[in-house]
Amino acid sequence: MPDMVPCPNADCKNEHVLLNEDRVQGVCPTCRFHFCARCKAAYHEGKPCQTGDLTNLTPEEVAEVVARYDEAGVDGRAQMELQFGKDNLNQLIAEYKANEVIRKDCKPYPKCKN
Repeated sequence: MPDMVPCPNADCKNEHVLLNEDRVQGVCPTCRFHFCARCKAAYHEGKPCQTGDLTNLTPEEVAEVVARYDEAGVDGRAQMELQFGKDNLNQLIAEYKANEVIRKDCKPYPKCKN
């Protein structure tokens, strides 16, 4: 059975919105708000989520989120994807791993003053 979530519309008090089979979208039967289950914004088919709690994180916080995602099981990852947005998590992880490669394998140019 698909998941039930509360309606993200601040003016609606419905606590029981059934997500579609893809678990990516829902339509509140009370207020008819069609929303993205990942970011809770209006549904935006084919476009990445633009909201989430992954902006302005410190490097330590990014490392913690990436480690939590890597260590999470299937259900834990699915929950994080709903919370932050799968595209947002994938982008954060890719940037983190790219920065780790740069930090580990690259050296500053010797003639650079910074």
